Amino acid sequence: VLPDTPTLRLRKLGNHRALGMYVAGIFNTIVVDFRADEDFKNFSTLSGVGVQSFVHEYGHFIDFKYSDTLLSQSQEFSKILREYQESLTEFAEENALNLKLEYLLTPTEVFARAWEIYLMDLGLVTPLMKPTTVYETHPEYAAFKGLKSEIFMFFDSFFPELKNKVKLLNNLQSEPKIIPNQIQNEFPLKEVRVGDITSFVLDI
Repeated sequence: VLPDTPTLRLRKLGNHRALGMYVAGIFNTIVVDFRADEDFKNFSTLSGVGVQSFVHEYGHFIDFKYSDTLLSQSQEFSKILREYQESLTEFAEENALNLKLEYLLTPTEVFARAWEIYLMDLGLVTPLMKPTTVYETHPEYAAFKGLKSEIFMFFDSFFPELKNKVKLLNNLQSEPKIIPNQIQNEFPLKEVRVGDITSFVLDI
C-alpha cells in the first residue's frame, strides 16, 4: 500500500499482553505472535490467533508512515473518530460492559480498527485478519456500524486503487495455483505484484 515496507518479526508477545504490535520510529517493525488460543492457557488476557493481528498492525504502520503527521489525528478522520468514540462509550454504558475504553478510544487504535473494517468491507480474503463474525459482533468493531460510508470515503481518498487490487488479489487466490519451477520453459511467466504480495501467472 505504501512504498515504505515495515520489517515483520514473529515473536512470543505474552509479556506485552498483545497478539501484535507496531514499533514506530527508526524500528518501523510489525511484531506478530505466531501462536494461537491453545498456546495462551497461561495468559488470562490473551486469546485468538496471533497472525490475525497483522492487518490491524499494518493499519498502525499506515497511520504513522503515510505522512509526517498521524492520519488518526487529521481533520479528515476527526468525524469518524468523534462519532465512534461517542458510539462505543454510549454502548458500553447502556450495556454495563467492562471495556478498556481509555485504550479502545485512543485515536491510533480507532484508526487501525477502521482500517480493518475497510478491508473487510472491500472483501479482502486473508488469514491475516479476524473472522467476519468478530467485526460484526464485537463492540469495539460493531461501533463502526453507522460509519461505513465515511470510512470508505476516507480510505478511498488516500488509496483509490486499493479496491481494484483487492479484487485482483482475491481472483489470484481463487485460481488454480501454478508453481513457477514446475512450468515448462516454452510458456513465459508474468509477475503480478499486489501490494507486498507477488504471484506468478502463466502468460499463454
